[in-house]
Amino acid sequence: MAANRRVKIVKSTTFQKLSIPEGASRPIDRASSKSETDDSTQDFERLVEHLSDEGSGQKGFENAVRILSEHSINNSSPGFLGKLVSAPSPPGVAADLFISLLNNNGHVWRASPALTSIEKGISVELARMFGLDGIHAGGISVPGGAAGNMLALTVARNIISPDSKRHGVVPGKYAIFVSDAAHYSVSNAAQIVGLGQDSVFKIPTLADETMDVNLLETAVNSAVEQGRVPLFINATAGNTVNGAFDTLDRIGKIARKANAWFHVDACWGGAVAFSENLRHLLKGSEQADSIAFNPHKMLGVPLVCAFLLTRDVRHLWLANKLDAGYLFHDRNAQNDASSVTAQDKSDASSDSDGIDWRNSKLLDGAPSFDKIRDLASLTVQCSRRSDATKMFLHWIYYGRSVIGNEVERTADVAQYLARLVQRHLQFDLIGDVEKVFAQVCFYWRPKAKAHTQTTSVRNPDINSRNTHVLYERMTDEGWRIDYAPYKSHGDCIRIACNRLTTKDEVEAFIIRLKDQGESLGL
Repeated sequence: MAANRRVKIVKSTTFQKLSIPEGASRPIDRASSKSETDDSTQDFERLVEHLSDEGSGQKGFENAVRILSEHSINNSSPGFLGKLVSAPSPPGVAADLFISLLNNNGHVWRASPALTSIEKGISVELARMFGLDGIHAGGISVPGGAAGNMLALTVARNIISPDSKRHGVVPGKYAIFVSDAAHYSVSNAAQIVGLGQDSVFKIPTLADETMDVNLLETAVNSAVEQGRVPLFINATAGNTVNGAFDTLDRIGKIARKANAWFHVDACWGGAVAFSENLRHLLKGSEQADSIAFNPHKMLGVPLVCAFLLTRDVRHLWLANKLDAGYLFHDRNAQNDASSVTAQDKSDASSDSDGIDWRNSKLLDGAPSFDKIRDLASLTVQCSRRSDATKMFLHWIYYGRSVIGNEVERTADVAQYLARLVQRHLQFDLIGDVEKVFAQVCFYWRPKAKAHTQTTSVRNPDINSRNTHVLYERMTDEGWRIDYAPYKSHGDCIRIACNRLTTKDEVEAFIIRLKDQGESLGL
């Protein structure tokens, strides 16, 4: 970056504020690290060499922190526009330190009584915000959205096919449905839980990257005709590339009709549950059997803070509970477990194909959420960090309305950016401004096409080349952006706004990007 464009950094307890020297052309600290433009690993190798028998004390500690900081991404910079996360909130940072100091293990109540109660309570509140307000609704914290999606698929397998918990699954019997814009973790979960990649049916998306529901219905019917059992239908609320929201209400009805587990990946877009004006994007979430939601994304709660919410926590218990008397001493739940055991052995000897598993008689013997105190009985984890506390204290500090306002402000800035892109002849916006959530995707319009407002013919090779060149140039200047493929048209520039992104900053970015493209003669 040119000397006259550098900024002076003023340390803050929350994030780095920028003092702009006279003559600076834009308010931007380097969001990218040294590693972004320097492939050298010498600093890291020297750090590993310091892992001596004697240790290097405070001096060695401080030196290691300095080197790691220099090679890390600064997501507090206003130029950080590449990933679905932002600088953590002050109460979130304090909460993170607090639970580290406590170092309580959230696997059983007796090891973490207060934090277990908080996790249960906030899970119920979050579930209610998504419309899951039944007496058995709730959830559990998980180590990330991918883990939430995997746990949801595990539960679906063990509930819809109870004998799979004991005997495993029959290859080629079950069908999982996701859109081709869904997060890869759902397909990854299929291979982890033993269902395999062949069980995953990817449904094409429409031009706006939402699932084609008509094709979903056709695919489900076709799978049934082929002798497969529809096991799991995944909808996305705010996808990774352009933030699109699938039509949850229609997909939920198809899942009900097919007797399949309906899961909503709302890791990113679930934040709109806090907004009165944007909550409509989640219409139909109340039909979900489970919902994955990550407060560490748009809300600014420190990594990792994620939840799997469910309409009936008893499903989590039935799907995951195993006898471990050395760990689980919860007498209330154990008494209920003993009443389920004999029934479980007989009922689980055959699949529940065609049976209304949502109202299975096994649920009658399972403990209600208020009786479950050992949360490890609801998940595949044993040792568990009480990350739900971070969301609890973040919420306590800001309140629902302030959190909702930040979500709305993020979406407003993204739509402002989309309008800027739309106005410039050099750019080709993907999608409609009105449908933009928090990500903006676009192409650099080839020079020969830049004289017209009409959408350019999208040559994938040219588009990808231009995108990669501009990505490298902007990264060299300190901006942190990203790119992604869009259908068959090649890689596009992808900007992800966050709660700290401002209109001034995205305007400065567009001006600089335009200058770079023109100087390169693209």
